[in-house]
Amino acid sequence: MKSPMNQLLDALAPKLGFEALEFDADGVCILMFDDSLVLELHVNDKSQSLSLTAFIGEISNGPTLPNALKEVLSANISLNQAYGMSLGVEPITNSLLLLQQIHAEQTTIECLDKVFTTYVEQAEYWQEQLIIMNHMHTPPQQKPVDSCVRV
Repeated sequence: MKSPMNQLLDALAPKLGFEALEFDADGVCILMFDDSLVLELHVNDKSQSLSLTAFIGEISNGPTLPNALKEVLSANISLNQAYGMSLGVEPITNSLLLLQQIHAEQTTIECLDKVFTTYVEQAEYWQEQLIIMNHMHTPPQQKPVDSCVRV
């Protein structure tokens, strides 16, 4: 007999356009949407939870990095409050990740479908924002004012 989470995922697969979701021995399934959004599903049978990880893209390691990180940290508050999602940075690749965890006992197929739709929408939104953040130029520094100049 399949676990409650696996039953939910079996019911979700056709709604996502898949015949079935194939998980490896570690409980991981990788999905790709629109040839640009990679989504990792990880089922934890012990806790009956599903972890979602979307690989948004690489944060540029240039002069825009401090502003990008500030934007990401600021967004975490509203993402967590509104959707139970969070953004994180994978330190080795400097990749921006969108994360969410769902517990089987707290959801139905209708709820899971809605969560998935919102999750993919947020991931696509953050892909767009990351492109903007990576191409923003830092504001030009103003020339220091000479305190000896009188106006």
